[in-house]
Amino acid sequence: HQQALSALADERQTLVQAARLKATLLAELRHDRATLASKLRDLRQRANRLSTLLKKLESRQSRAYTDTSGIFSRQKGQLPWPVLGEVVTGFGTWHHQELGTLYDSQGIEIKAGEDTPIHAVWGGRVVFAKWFKGYGNLIIIDHGDSYYSLYAQAARLATKVGDRIDCGQVVGYSGYHGKKAVYFEIRHGGTPVNPTNWLSRR
Repeated sequence: HQQALSALADERQTLVQAARLKATLLAELRHDRATLASKLRDLRQRANRLSTLLKKLESRQSRAYTDTSGIFSRQKGQLPWPVLGEVVTGFGTWHHQELGTLYDSQGIEIKAGEDTPIHAVWGGRVVFAKWFKGYGNLIIIDHGDSYYSLYAQAARLATKVGDRIDCGQVVGYSGYHGKKAVYFEIRHGGTPVNPTNWLSRR
């Protein structure tokens, strides 16, 4: 009889421990989901802030920069890479390694060691060159005909607003807050286009 009571007590203890473990795991899962939702929200807000900035710049640039040669649009598939590295985040719906979920990327991330020179993919004029929330140091170059290239996560800048830039010129250096990648976008009329379709095959 004593053995039966002891076995029953052990069983109850096991059930209590299992219930506690389940509660802990559920709490961790809820926390992980909340953290994931927060990070995804931050990524979306980051992209929205950049789109708003581009709209402002474009409305100003249409008056200030009148290069309408159409030369940039003929470079599709031939542009040099801003840095020579592996693409770690692709354009469009992409699996975010750190978050372990799908999200929409408006550009690409290219692997780059610290202090790697970032090169302009084409000539143009710098219309933005400073820190921008969520992107580190950000450089935006107007190439005319409403085409822009964007270079983010730079540790330091090598250019300023108003500079005329040649193709291949160094505009900054990678490694913002230890990030081992450069973020790169091409936009036309404010709309992101797939940069890998514009860069030369390697």
